[in-house]
Amino acid sequence: MPDNPTNDQRLPGRALPPGTGVVVALMFAVASTSSAAAQGEDGDRITSSDYTIDLYKGTVHGSARMVGLGGAFVAIGEGVDGNLVNAATAALRPGYSVDHFDYWLGFALTSPFSVGDAFNTGGFASEGGFDQSGFHYLAPSVNLQWGPFGVGLTFELTEASMNSSGRAASGIDDSNLRVQMMTARLQTAYQLIDDQFMVGVGAIFVVQRILGGQGLLEQQELFVTDGFSFEVGAIYRPNEEHYRLGASFEGQVDTSRNGDDVIAEGFYLPRGIYKPWELRFGGAYQFGVALNRVWRDVDAVVHDEVGDLWDSMSDDARALYTRETWRRLRREYRAQPRHYLLTTVALHLIGQADAGVSVESFLVQRVQRSGGDVSFSVRWGLETDLIPNWVAIRYGNYIEPSRVAQTNPRFHYTFGVDVKLGWWDVFGIWSEDYLWRLGLSADIARSYAVWSLGIGGWY
Repeated sequence: MPDNPTNDQRLPGRALPPGTGVVVALMFAVASTSSAAAQGEDGDRITSSDYTIDLYKGTVHGSARMVGLGGAFVAIGEGVDGNLVNAATAALRPGYSVDHFDYWLGFALTSPFSVGDAFNTGGFASEGGFDQSGFHYLAPSVNLQWGPFGVGLTFELTEASMNSSGRAASGIDDSNLRVQMMTARLQTAYQLIDDQFMVGVGAIFVVQRILGGQGLLEQQELFVTDGFSFEVGAIYRPNEEHYRLGASFEGQVDTSRNGDDVIAEGFYLPRGIYKPWELRFGGAYQFGVALNRVWRDVDAVVHDEVGDLWDSMSDDARALYTRETWRRLRREYRAQPRHYLLTTVALHLIGQADAGVSVESFLVQRVQRSGGDVSFSVRWGLETDLIPNWVAIRYGNYIEPSRVAQTNPRFHYTFGVDVKLGWWDVFGIWSEDYLWRLGLSADIARSYAVWSLGIGGWY
């Protein structure tokens, strides 16, 4: 594809079918940075590529626990769940992590079962018969920790296929358009002040593609762009206290380029991508047992207990004593009371999309101005053990901002449950006492309903 096609130049591939723009909206969570002022007033036709698409993703995506808590996860930051909202997550060592080196794996899946207005813009796209159900969201994650230092890597993968009627494709042969997006986050974090204060920084890499043509082998690349951003975060968790505080900032992604109009069978495409900045604050308080258990490094515990005798011990004796100490620390943690009620809140501030238009404006190629002001999202959630050591439940709410004048902020209800599955060391790969859990959650609002699935450890 030429870098700067002229107004008369058509990109290869089939025409974009109905539903294309919604899929793009669900996938991108980004915006171009050209001016929309040249497009005229609301309802006017889009007649060039000189416009901004406000693609802020106001709904919560992520692990089953994060969705179940209404996205209020900035201050919690445990495991890999917090990677999406706080770069300091990778350094947080909860009480059940006693190894000097530890690692965490996670996998999240989100799929819609009823979505009529994905971006809370009043169903602007429905006038054109667009379908908003053809997307799925995957988020595999891994965190590696060495003492007070941690590294986190998270991929957000979304792909949707649409057929010529604007419906979700039933298979590769039924697909006329595939939309792909990947967001990769690489984060580093460190503990300070006796392991009570975590700080982190990270890089964000975004790639998006639109492929046109029926069947996998016939599809051609219609649009591709990528960009970088940065993020910073902090978590304060005083030892043996019941509260926790967090804050994070995520910068904008901007890959816009000046040039001629970019046209795909009559659709004017944006010149690049732009993801607005986001500033987050959060707090959590846990009734019952303390939220912030002291992190105990098994190597430090062994040296404190053995003292000068360590040098006189054989390698086998050292290994045996360390292993038994590890088992004892894990048993002590699991033996502590589990009755608790966790409350968590968060405030997200989202930047402007200068003179922008909504996602649905791109769908129907008509102007609907969006993102003219800074937006905010308030989130809160509750979590407790329904059956101690077996079943945990969650409830949350959050306010999804409205970025257009035609609709109001949308109120979401979220629900979640974790069920303990049992012990399994995965053929020796995981710890000998590793307990697995299955997490399920749902997010329901006006013209929006999705479910999420997560698999991880039970602690």
